[in-house]
Amino acid sequence: MLMIALLLAAAAPVGPAQADAEAQAGTDYAAADAAMTVQYRAAMARMRTRDAPAPPGVPVPPSFANSLLQAQRAWLPFRDSECLAEAFAYRGQAPAVVDTQCKTRLTVERTRQLRAFAQ
Repeated sequence: MLMIALLLAAAAPVGPAQADAEAQAGTDYAAADAAMTVQYRAAMARMRTRDAPAPPGVPVPPSFANSLLQAQRAWLPFRDSECLAEAFAYRGQAPAVVDTQCKTRLTVERTRQLRAFAQ
């Protein structure tokens, strides 16, 4: 009986305040993600201009653009795991909001880093 009560409590619909918080967090994250995408493209374009072709007989230097691509590919799963770990502390309360707010915060930070690369 206790198990059924716990399952029903876990499946209870979210209240309006939590739904509003989740919606706002989602909107904020979408805006942060869009801004990061713009800065990533600008940074990648800048890195490509720095990738000069190697003269004949000279070893090919490391690619700035490839380095940025690899860094971004590593950063995305890091962000998601970091935020999942942060949200885990709030399980039973509002982990989805915490996870999304964390992703927004880290995405804004990453956007600043990418902006610096683009300059």
